[in-house]
Amino acid sequence: MSSETFNQALEQFFRAMRTARMKPSPVPGELTRSQHVLLAPLLDHPDGACSVSALAEAADIASPTATRTLDGLERDGIVVRRPSETDRRSVLVELTDQGRETMLASRKRLRAARAELYARLEPSEQEEAERILRRLTEIIRSI
Repeated sequence: MSSETFNQALEQFFRAMRTARMKPSPVPGELTRSQHVLLAPLLDHPDGACSVSALAEAADIASPTATRTLDGLERDGIVVRRPSETDRRSVLVELTDQGRETMLASRKRLRAARAELYARLEPSEQEEAERILRRLTEIIRSI
């Protein structure tokens, strides 16, 4: 395999990931994949709140894009925003009770879809896939 065929395979993989059915369905009451990615840090954050800029950075999107997305999520009762008590320039985002339930359901659907993907691999492929994904992550982070 040459670097060009690897590049093509990687592009096909990324394209498949973007369009995969593994993403949470954009049906009423459910989050889109991009909404899920934006809000995911809130589930695991010790304070349960993050700044808009921290969420944007974690989702690898621009702050204005995060703000527009959060506008809709706030309108839908998924999140609330409040001024930071320690930084007047910062706005903190928190999940509402409904938002927490929605995120947990979204996470459950995503994990089930990933488990299905994993189950479709042969046992030897499962081990190899995990090893290669971890190694690629390590390399990408070092670039």
